[in-house]
Amino acid sequence: MKSMTLRTYPKINLSLDVTGVRDDGYHEVEMIMQSVRLYDIIDVTVTDEHQEIKITSNKFYVPCDSRNTVYKATEYFFEAFPHAKCGVEIHIQKRIPVAAGIAGGSSNAAGVLKALNKLCGINAGKRKLMKIGERVGADVPYCILGGTVVARGIGCDLERISNAPTMNLCIAKPNFSVSTPEVYKELDSIEIKKHPDTTAMIDAIENENIDGIAKNLLNVLEEVTAKKHPIIDEIKNIMIECGAINAVMSGSGPTVFGIFNTTKDAYRAKDRLKKMVRFAEVTKTKV
Repeated sequence: MKSMTLRTYPKINLSLDVTGVRDDGYHEVEMIMQSVRLYDIIDVTVTDEHQEIKITSNKFYVPCDSRNTVYKATEYFFEAFPHAKCGVEIHIQKRIPVAAGIAGGSSNAAGVLKALNKLCGINAGKRKLMKIGERVGADVPYCILGGTVVARGIGCDLERISNAPTMNLCIAKPNFSVSTPEVYKELDSIEIKKHPDTTAMIDAIENENIDGIAKNLLNVLEEVTAKKHPIIDEIKNIMIECGAINAVMSGSGPTVFGIFNTTKDAYRAKDRLKKMVRFAEVTKTKV
């Protein structure tokens, strides 16, 4: 029996553009993703006593069966390395909100793939793990890589760029979730008014220009989600009133984050937002 405990970190989208739709129905994207210092805690134990996948969690609403990304990740790992198959027990201590548009579940799957790689003595490279992770979900390869990355294609073609400077963030999730497929479907029926300037964002990142990064925050999916859920704009406005340089929705939503010059301003935003949402936290970007 061997065990490992690790933290798994979600992401925010500094920019998110949709550039087209493929023949198979998947959307082509170009986005810049950034790790943040929020985290879940994952305990992974491998044992020869059985060959089952057992999942537990501190949150009642987390599925502990094949619906969970860590279950799928474990299955796909052993499909890739059948000689290593064994029993796996996983406990997920959730601190990241679920169905939030910040890849909390994907980060859990990525963490389990890394843990199994070590515990089972496989020692596969990141690229191999990312290929397995792609079967679980489009954000999993990024969560294995982490840092500051440009993602293209369906989100799995990843290019690491210069690490973004450390930034003060307030992250808030309204008390509901949205369906990512439905958001993309509705996007197809509207004309995107403004696209992110990816080149300008990369330049700002490379020059450690936080004002430039904040100025270029843009997510085309926000137009769909915010139209249906006005609270997203309310959260953004509160963040800006409290000193955010700018604020934007992450992923398909509904989570919003703001970039702040000082942690004092970020905490001021958190205090106000706690009155209207269950989840509001101050954190920083992570390299």
